[in-house]
Amino acid sequence: MAKFISGKELVEAVDEIIYSAKSRLLIISPYIRLDEHFKDLFKSHKSNADVEIIIGFGKNEENVSRSLNHSDFEFFKDFPNIGIVYIPNLHAKYYSNEKVGLVTSINLLDSSFRNNIEYGVLGEPNLLGNGDKFDLAAFDYSSKILKDGYAVFARKPNFKKKLFGLAKDYVGSTTEWDIIDDLVYNRRLEPHNIFEFLDKEKFVKFDQSPRPKRQIQEDQFNVQKFKNRIDEHTGHCIRCNSDINYSVDKPYCYSCYQIWANYGNYDYQENFCHSCGKDERTSMEKPECYSCYMS
Repeated sequence: MAKFISGKELVEAVDEIIYSAKSRLLIISPYIRLDEHFKDLFKSHKSNADVEIIIGFGKNEENVSRSLNHSDFEFFKDFPNIGIVYIPNLHAKYYSNEKVGLVTSINLLDSSFRNNIEYGVLGEPNLLGNGDKFDLAAFDYSSKILKDGYAVFARKPNFKKKLFGLAKDYVGSTTEWDIIDDLVYNRRLEPHNIFEFLDKEKFVKFDQSPRPKRQIQEDQFNVQKFKNRIDEHTGHCIRCNSDINYSVDKPYCYSCYQIWANYGNYDYQENFCHSCGKDERTSMEKPECYSCYMS
C-alpha cells in the first residue's frame, strides 16, 4: 500500500531502493550529483551485471553539466548494465527497484538530502506479493517518458551459457550507444528509445554486506530551524561576498554564477561563507563554514 514519508524515513527509503536492487534500478531525477555516500550505494552493483540500471535526468539544455556533470557520467559509464536518458523538460523524481517505488520531491543531490525539506509517497507490494497500484502506475508512466527521451548512453552485458543453458557466466559488457559528447556540446539529438539496448530478463539472488548509512543530525528536518536561519540575515556570494538572498543551493550572485557555470565544478574553492560572509574556504558543494553549517 502507498505510504507518505518524509525526513529520515525518506532518506532511508532512497538509500534502500538503490542499495537493495536485485534486478532493476530506475532513477529519475532532473539533477544528479553523487557524493561519496551515493557512490558507495551504487558500487554494490558495479560488479553485478544482472542489475539493470536506468538513469533519467533533465533540465539545463544549454549547460547539461548542471544536471549531471562529467565525473558522474564517467562513474556511471563503468557499470556493466546501464542506460542513461536525457529528458529536457523533466521535473518529476522517481526511485524504483523490482520491489518498491518512490514518487518524491527530492533530487539525487547531497545538498537536497542535507538542507531541504522533502517528502514523498512510497508504494510497496502487498502480502500476496502484488505490486502497489500506485507504484505500478508511476513505473508505467516513468517507462513511457524514458522511452520518449533521448538515450545518450547504453552499456549491455554479455553472457556465456553453460550447463545446457541452465546457468551463465558474465564475459564482459559492450557499449551499445554513446552520444554523451553530442549532448554536452549541444549538438542536434534525435530521440532514441533506451529499451532497444537493454535486456529485460532479470533473475538474480546474491548476498550483500550491510548498507552504508548516511550521517544525519537529529534536528536536520526541523522546519523552524531552517526558517529562523533564513529570516535572520541575507546570504553572501561565496566568490565576491556581495549580499544575495540566502539559499545554500544558490550561493553565488548572478555574475559569479555565470562564470562558475562554465565549468560546473562543485568542489572549486571559493573565498567566503554564504551564511556569515567571513573569509572561509567554501565551495558550491559546501557553501557554509563549519560553524554556520553546524549552527
